[in-house]
Amino acid sequence: MDGEESAMQELATARLAFILGVLPVLLIVTLLHCSGAASPSPPIVGGPCEYKSYRGTAEVVSVTLIGPGEETGQDEYEVRCVFHAREEIKEPFARVTASEFLLSADSGENPRRFFIEQHDIRVGRHIECVLKVIVRGTCTPVMFELPWAESEGN
Repeated sequence: MDGEESAMQELATARLAFILGVLPVLLIVTLLHCSGAASPSPPIVGGPCEYKSYRGTAEVVSVTLIGPGEETGQDEYEVRCVFHAREEIKEPFARVTASEFLLSADSGENPRRFFIEQHDIRVGRHIECVLKVIVRGTCTPVMFELPWAESEGN
């Protein structure tokens, strides 16, 4: 029985040593995981962002009546423009995007008749415009800024 008791005692000692060795490691891993230190932070969406500005003109190439808006019932138009930069656009992704764009109100909606008439938007007109190309951050990669964008709606 001494051999059997000795074997049981050795087994109990080995289990205890295993538990005491593993338990602190598990505790540390659990604490690190819960605090977020063990895993990378999720990416931040949005700002702060920086843009490079390219001055030029937006040439209106088409003005198409698309019908009354669902919410207002007022006539809405699709206005297509081509951007002409005064200097070379260095960012390759912006060169493709800058070839043609849709003009929209600040709200992202199509412009309405009043807006079209107020700003004399017609095929062939050149409107001063700034192309903004992202150089840092995860915001909108390319934006067009027109003279009335900050001061008016649609």
